[in-house]
Amino acid sequence: MKLLMIDLFVPYNGNVVERKLRELGHEVKRVKIECKYGDVKDISAMESMESEIKTYSPEAVFTVNFWPEAAFICHELGIYYIAWSYDCPQNIPNEDDLNYDTNFVFLYDRAEVLKYRKLGIDRVFHLPLAVDTALYDRIGSAGKKYDISFVGRLYDSTLPGLLKDMDDFQKGFIEGVVAAQQKIVGEFLPDEIITEETLKDIRASLVKNIGRDYGLTKRKLDYSIGTYVTFLERNYLCGLLSNEFDIHAFTDSDVSKIKETLKNVHFHGRVSYEEEMPRVFKASKINLNPTLSMVKSGVSLRVLDVCGCGGLVLSRFGEELAEMFAGGEEIVLYTSAEEARDLAGFLLKNPDTAEKIARAGYERVKKDFTYEQRLTDIFDKVKADRKL
Repeated sequence: MKLLMIDLFVPYNGNVVERKLRELGHEVKRVKIECKYGDVKDISAMESMESEIKTYSPEAVFTVNFWPEAAFICHELGIYYIAWSYDCPQNIPNEDDLNYDTNFVFLYDRAEVLKYRKLGIDRVFHLPLAVDTALYDRIGSAGKKYDISFVGRLYDSTLPGLLKDMDDFQKGFIEGVVAAQQKIVGEFLPDEIITEETLKDIRASLVKNIGRDYGLTKRKLDYSIGTYVTFLERNYLCGLLSNEFDIHAFTDSDVSKIKETLKNVHFHGRVSYEEEMPRVFKASKINLNPTLSMVKSGVSLRVLDVCGCGGLVLSRFGEELAEMFAGGEEIVLYTSAEEARDLAGFLLKNPDTAEKIARAGYERVKKDFTYEQRLTDIFDKVKADRKL
């Protein structure tokens, strides 16, 4: 198939996706177009996309992650739009552009897909992510120098600012939701608890108190709560583990405000995806995967990358993780920070067991999570659905 692959941001796995598409026989032109996140579509980006499409005349446009601008332009021009996302949930203002009949949107979180199905959106499909183990096999390892590592964001959130501007009743309600969410695994409470009536009351209190409502939508409030819960959970987990173990965090998050409370954590800057990140995974006895609280069931890219590097994953429990991997044999799952601490202690005291689990995890993803399999699944779906 003749494809126009558009980078509207810098995707972690963009290079491997492009390479695998070519290896599978697709004709690929890859272009970079800057697109700004926002509540309204980026007109300049859409004009650039339209020009590229008309010049190249592809059969389909392919992006990593879903972009409303790309979906809209492809629909307007009558061309297929394929998006495969490693971000979940989708960072989009609304669902307006998800259900075009030209769309093929693939998400790794099955629960997120089911949520869209309940809204009547049937152009979104479930597809797990992939890893290129051969790419990581070429990167050498100098041995294990970190006991426990975490690679990823510690998350900033807009929620503290919103809470400051709410009435006491709304503030107390949201704080209660946050507290309850921290005790729950596999469900995201705001999906059900934050109603449109609740949102209306919060917006009214914001207008009364500060004269504006920030254009707050349910999606924005849910995301704000989710990122704040994730911030609290990851900081608590890192702090608890650092009291007993040597823990290293590789992140581009601003840690200036948490360094004092996490003084035993060794903070490093961001690591590059294709070179530095694999070296960290290979050099760590245990690699943490504290999933974003809004991810209900899916297997994140971090899990596959760690396993693909031959690293050991210690992950927050997830429904699909438990289905796709043998817990305690291919990865290790926890349901609380305290359980993670106990499991980490066991694994560090039993390196042979840890190595056996890591090796089994590697073999699992090498066999069942390849880009060739996933991309073939994508285009089989496109061809069957569109009768190409």
